[in-house]
Amino acid sequence: EMCIRDSIKPRKFGKEEDKLWLFSEMEVFGDHDWTENDPDRGFQFEYFKDRRNRIKVDEDGDAGWWWERSPYGSYSTNFCSVNSNGNANVYSASNTSGVCFGFYI
Repeated sequence: EMCIRDSIKPRKFGKEEDKLWLFSEMEVFGDHDWTENDPDRGFQFEYFKDRRNRIKVDEDGDAGWWWERSPYGSYSTNFCSVNSNGNANVYSASNTSGVCFGFYI
């Protein structure tokens, strides 16, 4: 029996290699000046160009915000995130929320 996990291919991040990863600010929103010093910005995924695809809901259908992997360049304690409406935001790393993992098959 084939499982999707068996089809996931690793993605290289410099010298690192991961099968699951958090998206960067650039991968979600394209050119954005919040993370200009992030060495691993990547490119915007076509899927995220549609704002509706950035909105993630829980099992009850309620939209919530989710973390990206990009640090917010102006504050050492903040990271970039995606608001429940699909727009860019930042939160202090002390907050808790969901994530949206990326993977290649």
